[in-house]
Amino acid sequence: MEEMLVARSFVRACVQWDDSHRICISITVKHNGNITLDDVYNVAKQMRAKSYAKEFSGTVKEILGTCVSVGCTVDGQSPKDVIAQINDGTIVPPQYDV
Repeated sequence: MEEMLVARSFVRACVQWDDSHRICISITVKHNGNITLDDVYNVAKQMRAKSYAKEFSGTVKEILGTCVSVGCTVDGQSPKDVIAQINDGTIVPPQYDV
């Protein structure tokens, strides 16, 4: 199976030695990968206590937003598509309270 480059993340490191001078170095980091929805649920369970979301589904959406930023897919789908499926009720995350 051919791995596809999903997204690129740009990391910028800045060193400031004066008020008017700074050096910026850009490094390109390639991210690709696929995780399961169960992996997303497990991470959301770990992060639930730190989340400001009212419901567990909100915490799951936060994790999926991070997947968008990093550039990984969830069960072969775009994380944005999974968020849309949660919003319209196609996917119902399990109930979880801390």
